Amino acid sequence: MKNKKKFTIYCFLVLFFLLFLKIDYRFIDDITCCGDDFDYYIHAKTIAIDNDLDYSNNLENDPYFYKFNDVIAPKGFIGTGIMSAPFLYFGSVLNKYIVNNNFFNYEIIFYSLSSIFYFLLSIVLLNNAFERLNLKIGNFFVFLIFFGSGLPYYAFERYSMTHSYEVFINVLIFTLVVALHKETNNRKVYLLIIGILLSICLGLLIRWTNYYILFLPFLYKNLLGELGLSTKKMFRFPITYIGTALSFYIFYWLSKSVYGRFILDPRKVYGEKKEVAELISIDNGFVNTLISYASNIVNILFGNEFGLFWTSPITFLFVPVILIFFFERKYKIFSILLLIFIQIFGIVIIWQSTASSYGYRYVFSLIPIALISFVILNKYGKYDYLKFYLYPFSIFSMFSVLFFETNINTQLSLIETTNSFGRITKYTQPNYVTGYLSSFSNPESYQIIFLTSVLGAFVFKILQSVVGYKELLELLNTLGLPITNTDFQNFYINLERIEYLKFITLIVFFILFSKKIYRKKNNN
Repeated sequence: MKNKKKFTIYCFLVLFFLLFLKIDYRFIDDITCCGDDFDYYIHAKTIAIDNDLDYSNNLENDPYFYKFNDVIAPKGFIGTGIMSAPFLYFGSVLNKYIVNNNFFNYEIIFYSLSSIFYFLLSIVLLNNAFERLNLKIGNFFVFLIFFGSGLPYYAFERYSMTHSYEVFINVLIFTLVVALHKETNNRKVYLLIIGILLSICLGLLIRWTNYYILFLPFLYKNLLGELGLSTKKMFRFPITYIGTALSFYIFYWLSKSVYGRFILDPRKVYGEKKEVAELISIDNGFVNTLISYASNIVNILFGNEFGLFWTSPITFLFVPVILIFFFERKYKIFSILLLIFIQIFGIVIIWQSTASSYGYRYVFSLIPIALISFVILNKYGKYDYLKFYLYPFSIFSMFSVLFFETNINTQLSLIETTNSFGRITKYTQPNYVTGYLSSFSNPESYQIIFLTSVLGAFVFKILQSVVGYKELLELLNTLGLPITNTDFQNFYINLERIEYLKFITLIVFFILFSKKIYRKKNNN
């Protein structure tokens, strides 16, 4: 009976993952210029395939890219490329030894699995850390919070973007800090300190603007103190200074190697010439500016355009958690969380947009910080009432990712539109939340969710084999499905180009993670 239950859960999880796994950016031959996805991909390619940091053979002579003297480089930062390069390399090896169609080839498959790997590994690591701290959080709590955070879009669809990697690094630092304060062997303590410092370095290389990452060990240290855990002072160990110097040297060397000069200000990479004072202009007066900022924060939290209350509950919870620490007089934790809040929300307020994609993606790195802070704050169940919001709205948010861009009410505009900040820009949807709600009654939305998923592709691949290519089309036509739709025709034709082994590869990957995720929670 127990084995049957496990098998059922594994099957459910694999089907769940395959439904979230989207084909839009995967059913391709190559990732081509230009844009954010290409920037991060080309970092991985030059490391894994070319074994160098010379981008001149991979980038076009386009003003889009960073240029300095004779050096050309992507605008996107290198950290994501470093983390995804092993996956791309493994895929390139399989491409050499397994005969396959170049469409949806193994390089694309394994490179696209990189972000999912770090996303799911973050769940596993957090579960392990909470278990070590004897924190009882319930079955699949972390799993639900992560899938209801908006982050799955950047793992299962827009896999080249940085956000899964940012979240993983923040989780990794917490895991290492927990291990550090549980460890008594000096040699392992030194290794853990080096690991924390190198993780901080890698986190900054993923997104240079996440300066708050420098304070994460101190935040986590103080949070562990709330559990009565005796915490170690890192700066009394000489290895801390050695590790800091090593991390700085790595950052310096990579900056020189990629951009031809040492850069601390990330605006130089993007060619931004405005001074910080211009970006946070207070021309309207200090008081009016504060009122404007407060209005923008309310918009970010509750607005119809991906308001965090609706589309990322755990990130929304970051705000009440900060206030609770203040009222409980935990001023050290409150101060660090407030600084993190000001930095991250300040970026969104400056740009006054959701950054042309799903949700307020620049705040998603706060997901593990908010979750860790809440779990430790609620160690005695004092704030369990917040779960009455967290559970249902995480489910609501989880489905929001699936319904994104399934109809005109949930699509980003391709023409300039006034967004919720009053700014005229492309790729915005100021009525997303109400549009998402209306999608529930739209049958076409469910068709698109299925047909744009790898689960849908796999089912149709099997039906093509069993029923027959032409016979299946005739059957679908009899059922009144829109087989003359151009997108469906491309989808149907492309399925013939994909070998079954590629689907099996994905299924095996998800089975392995399903076993890992369920095993830990099942042992609680």
